[in-house]
Amino acid sequence: FPTLPAPARMPVLPPRPRGSWNEYIRRIAEGDADAMAALHAESSRLVRLLTLRILRDAADAEEVAADTFLQVWRTARRFDHQRGSAQTWLAMIARTRAIDRLRSRRQAAFEGLDYDHA
Repeated sequence: FPTLPAPARMPVLPPRPRGSWNEYIRRIAEGDADAMAALHAESSRLVRLLTLRILRDAADAEEVAADTFLQVWRTARRFDHQRGSAQTWLAMIARTRAIDRLRSRRQAAFEGLDYDHA
């Protein structure tokens, strides 16, 4: 068999500096839109992947991800870093919203069934 050339090496980039998600949430609770934008930039991939894994529908996952960040904006004052990490809190919100969407889908499908009792 012929020898294949070695794959080109991708340059290794240093990790992008990241802020503290706990700090972002503290600032979001004070109404800081820049902190919200930073949290979204750093966590949106995590939220989208989690919601997509649960819902298995890209459109629903995107909508639930958007709802998740809206809930973060509205409820940031309730976050307590002593009870858990910001990442866990954010994932819990996304998971809960995704499960709610699943239940809503199932309920709509159930209500759409036509029962003939004749």
